[in-house]
Amino acid sequence: MKRRGIDINEAFNQVKRYRKQNYTGLFRYIQMFIISNGVETRYFSNNDSELLKSHMFYWSDKQNNRINTLQSFAESFMRPCQLAKMISRYMIINETDRILMAMRPYQVYAVEALIQQATETGNNGYVWHTTGSGKTLTSFKASQILSQQMTLRKLSFWLTVKTWIVKQKRNLINLLRVLSTKHLIPRNWYAN
Repeated sequence: MKRRGIDINEAFNQVKRYRKQNYTGLFRYIQMFIISNGVETRYFSNNDSELLKSHMFYWSDKQNNRINTLQSFAESFMRPCQLAKMISRYMIINETDRILMAMRPYQVYAVEALIQQATETGNNGYVWHTTGSGKTLTSFKASQILSQQMTLRKLSFWLTVKTWIVKQKRNLINLLRVLSTKHLIPRNWYAN
């Protein structure tokens, strides 16, 4: 917590300093940090690796209106039920990178909407986010929670194959570079 008017990054740097210099034992077991200067509030997960500013998130409501002030953040995010849900449901252990990840608000709301869709209607649902926004993580988390809390006949988890998309993009770029069809066919092939 910093005074009003102090840059929020100062609070972030303070957490990094405390973690590195002062609190090396029990500090490692804290799962989530919340920092604020009163008018700007963010949360991020704790990790053994380097803490990154890009992993600090603002909280927002379901309409994606940012909740900045500490008072509003506390009323929305830090209610005991919500905080427990964030820690128990919406923190992910990334085994590959060996880091703890906190989900962004729109991911949390998407997971909750998918769970509501499945439990109340029994119908299918899907995740539609922009590129790089965490669709895979959101879909995985929804599937994981549904598989734990429901008796399901079947649960499908589909991924967009990014390598296929990249390959298709590369093919299109290569196609646009071709000046004529004779560039597509090897010379020795049609020479005969």
